[in-house]
Amino acid sequence: MDSATSHKAASLTTSPASYEASGQPGLPQLALSPRINYVAFFLTLDCVQNCAYCLVNQGNGSSTGRNRRAMPPQDWVRAADRIPTRMDLPITLQGGEPALSPALPVLAAETRPGTKLDMLSTLPPQAVKVMLDMPRERFIRQAPYAPIRATFHPGCGSLDNFIQRVMALIEAGFQVGVYGLEYPDPSLREQVAEAQERCLALGLDFRTKEFLGPWQGSLYGTYTYEHAVDAAQTMTATCRTSDLLVAPDGFIHRCHADLYSGRDPIGHILDPGFSGHELEEFRPCDHYGRCNPCDVKLTTNRHQVYGFTSVEIIFDA
Repeated sequence: MDSATSHKAASLTTSPASYEASGQPGLPQLALSPRINYVAFFLTLDCVQNCAYCLVNQGNGSSTGRNRRAMPPQDWVRAADRIPTRMDLPITLQGGEPALSPALPVLAAETRPGTKLDMLSTLPPQAVKVMLDMPRERFIRQAPYAPIRATFHPGCGSLDNFIQRVMALIEAGFQVGVYGLEYPDPSLREQVAEAQERCLALGLDFRTKEFLGPWQGSLYGTYTYEHAVDAAQTMTATCRTSDLLVAPDGFIHRCHADLYSGRDPIGHILDPGFSGHELEEFRPCDHYGRCNPCDVKLTTNRHQVYGFTSVEIIFDA
């Protein structure tokens, strides 16, 4: 490793505090190429649920990665102000459960005018309490799916209460869509079918998503790259993502597996030297075979066009 590379690596392992409250409110905007399909702020990796199939725990997820100290709310505002959002490229707030983060209401209230936000949530009771005090216009935009996407998890609370929370947000002027997973387990699948039937009867947008990852010894999901998920052994590859993924501590990672594990950041969102061009680089990785399903699944892009995968992978000869 040459001295320049060594210095860069050292700077990325610096405590997030070195980037916080720097007194430099005018951080330069990032230069995001048209190739970037998704911008995600993982406000926290904490969650009120404890699902055995949680994607946060797949792809070498670790307690070290999940327990990193989160940035304070004002730093998330500074981070959001760096993002050149568009109607078709919002900042998606997620986790874990983003409603558990104190940054959620501050971001909605204080990010610069015109910034569009999406949110992925399981809609616990505290989420509705927080969101009803937030400006609706942040979460309203023209898109082929709802800006607030609420996932129903069977066995994690009453379906009646979940639907009531969805309706409360819609009645308050938010755009909300409901999602359920196509579980391999028949009992869970039946509960999702019931939720879908009831939501559609109320005129709610309810969509199902393919179940991803291992379940009782079998691997589920449609993936672009063979042996990328839950493989018996790992191999070396080179890859890049079309996502801007910001972890709770503000570090930027090239994939969900790296983010959840807290390994190999490529920059920090509050570092004025991070420009966004870093996302264009193909980077070597020794963890192929332990990819997170979110990175290698065959899915739709932000325009809901099927046939998209967020990472490009080149295999070593």
